[in-house]
Amino acid sequence: MKLSCFLQKRPYLYGALFYALTLLMQACANIVPPEGGKKDTSAPLLLFIDPADSSLNIKPSRIQLRFNKFMELKDLEREIQTAPLLPTRPEVTVFGKRIVIKIADTQLLDQTTYRLSLGNALVDNREANPYPSFTYTFSTGNYFDTMEIRGKILDAATGLPDSAATLLLYDGASTDSVVFQKRPLYAIKADASGFFHQPFLPDRTFKVFAINDANNNLIYDPGTEKVAFLDSLVRPSQDFETPVLLSLFQESPVLDTGKEPITDTSILSDTATADTIRSAKPSIGERRGTRASKGKPTVLYRVNVDTMDLSKRSLDITQPLIINLFNGLQDLDKGKIYLTYDNGGIEIEAVSRLNIDSASIELNTDWQEDKVYTLRLVSGWAKDSTDTDLPPAKYFFRTMRTSDYASASITIDSAFVGTGFVLYVYKNEDSIYQQPITRPEVILKLMPPGEYGMRIIADVNGNGRWDSGNLLQRKQPEEVFPYIDKMALKAGWDNETHFKPADKQEIEKASLPIPDQHVEEIDAAPNPEKPPAVEER
Repeated sequence: MKLSCFLQKRPYLYGALFYALTLLMQACANIVPPEGGKKDTSAPLLLFIDPADSSLNIKPSRIQLRFNKFMELKDLEREIQTAPLLPTRPEVTVFGKRIVIKIADTQLLDQTTYRLSLGNALVDNREANPYPSFTYTFSTGNYFDTMEIRGKILDAATGLPDSAATLLLYDGASTDSVVFQKRPLYAIKADASGFFHQPFLPDRTFKVFAINDANNNLIYDPGTEKVAFLDSLVRPSQDFETPVLLSLFQESPVLDTGKEPITDTSILSDTATADTIRSAKPSIGERRGTRASKGKPTVLYRVNVDTMDLSKRSLDITQPLIINLFNGLQDLDKGKIYLTYDNGGIEIEAVSRLNIDSASIELNTDWQEDKVYTLRLVSGWAKDSTDTDLPPAKYFFRTMRTSDYASASITIDSAFVGTGFVLYVYKNEDSIYQQPITRPEVILKLMPPGEYGMRIIADVNGNGRWDSGNLLQRKQPEEVFPYIDKMALKAGWDNETHFKPADKQEIEKASLPIPDQHVEEIDAAPNPEKPPAVEER
């Protein structure tokens, strides 16, 4: 029986059928995406390599890898390394689950062990899970070179590991200038801890350098890069017992302060010279000396004081008051600069000492703690280098008190006590203390709260500071012994710290980790058979 005839005899079914069809159409319109599965975090599995890893007597022009996942390349430029270096970098291409590495076999030397590393550049194309630390080793001869070199690279100025360094190995007969002129035989990047390791080296001597290779050309570029060198040649061995230790330094350029000299020496104080001026950073609440120019204020100088809230103790009593001049200084009337403080309603003049150069005026005084000071700059007090009178101004500010500071008692190991060693204390980029170590305990007072770093300088030339090295003069930088931890100082506390740095000999004897060479076990691969060839596109 046809459906139409059936419905004609039963008209009451029309409404039910229409309602059912409506529900069906709504259900079809609401498309719900399928729920995602668990995120894949597993590393790709290497199924085979052709030619096999660790092969002898081969000069492969094409190396083929197959994985269990679809692959892609990530940061190949940064990750790929060959040892020894090749004139042309290998070409790496992805074809789905295959990776093809092409090498110009004419570049391969006879009787040489090669090691190709792609680091973590091989990742799957869904979650970017890396196949970690891929390396491939082969020899063009009938044996593998079995010598190695390992060690650590430090930043000479800090004594801490340098994570951006590259070790360079040249033929032992090379001169020191070779690092300026040509690429090395071997280039090994240090890891995040400054460690490096190069296996499969031949039994020969090498001249050793390290650089911060900013432009990735494997050549030392003075002025923009740091360099390190060893005083003697190095011969790798099968069990390299004494790790190599290098210290990277920036060769010192000729300094130019960019400041014009003071021509009128009569405006300098009796005890100050332009060379002794110390710069200071303006505080957040700084005030500016301005003058109207065509309806707009022109800033002519700036005073580094906070005048916003006199209940706030803002001026550091260990620092001078600085007036920074935007157009330099031509003339100064010291008698029109007044510094006073309020002492129970009585205004007392503060004896100030002026240090002056062409860009700033420094006011030094014996600051009274927790006092409101007034700085008055009376009309005609100074002219800038454009022969413009600097406008008068008045500034009110409050000094900090001693309880706002911390004190530090630093005990130093006896091996570093003597005028040949300098203790350097710093906070962020600012130098706080730098003096020869004449006693085993150094006490620092009126220290702003916060975290401080320390290091000891082996002051060979006795000038009281760290000196860099010079490559062509074969001058090593002065040695630095870092304090690894931070010294945390709290306001109102007497903080005690014992500084016993690790010396160079201890660092050399330290057990240095050797990276996993990650040699593939081809025989254990799930699919050891060679796959069918696939046309490259």
